[in-house]
Amino acid sequence: MLLIYFFTILNIYSSLDISKLVGLKPGKLFDDDDYMPGFPLLDDIFNPSLPNNNNNDGNKGSGLKKVKLTYYWITRESEFPSGGEQVNVKACSQNRAFSGTISKKFYQSLHLEGSGELKNGIILNCFNDDCTCFDKVDGPMGTWHNILEPYISVAANDMPHGTLIYIKELDGVKLPSGQIHNGCARVDDTSYSFGNNHIDLFSFYKTNYETIQKRFSKEQVNIQVGSNCKLLKYTK
Repeated sequence: MLLIYFFTILNIYSSLDISKLVGLKPGKLFDDDDYMPGFPLLDDIFNPSLPNNNNNDGNKGSGLKKVKLTYYWITRESEFPSGGEQVNVKACSQNRAFSGTISKKFYQSLHLEGSGELKNGIILNCFNDDCTCFDKVDGPMGTWHNILEPYISVAANDMPHGTLIYIKELDGVKLPSGQIHNGCARVDDTSYSFGNNHIDLFSFYKTNYETIQKRFSKEQVNIQVGSNCKLLKYTK
């Protein structure tokens, strides 16, 4: 008996246009001016056609995507034993060719990192896609013959040259120099050793990478591609 009474009242209520009784626009539960700032309108809650503007992922900025993070640096001949098997270094060009041999272990590291510093201070840099030939340069260089900058330059294969990226997790990290990183970096290089959704941050020296790893051991980071962040200058 109680259920019959309840559904009867409900049918009567649903047939009324309550908005006309209280002076609201048809289809509105509350007047737009009668809500408390900071709280959603009930119409927004009950209307599934309205977009959900809530950002529940806790990420700073917009358009963030997750990528793998690794590091690369200038490998140094002084960090490798001088004995053992020696190999010749193939030159990419004639005018800046290096003539001499280096240890096989140092060559393997040079092939991987792309840039290397000899014991006499000469810097070698690769200039082909698979990093098998090298020339003498004034400083470590990226794919577009641009000088790589410590903690700014990144290698990436799926973003255009010069793209600014904001690395969320790097923002606020203390660098070996004592400077604080603001998370802003730039695509200055590419790599033959990995694919897409991967960035390789240039740390200049391996010792810098080792110091950063003690403070910041992230293998996955969130980045904002095409950011309007401001690049800072960091010392090596």
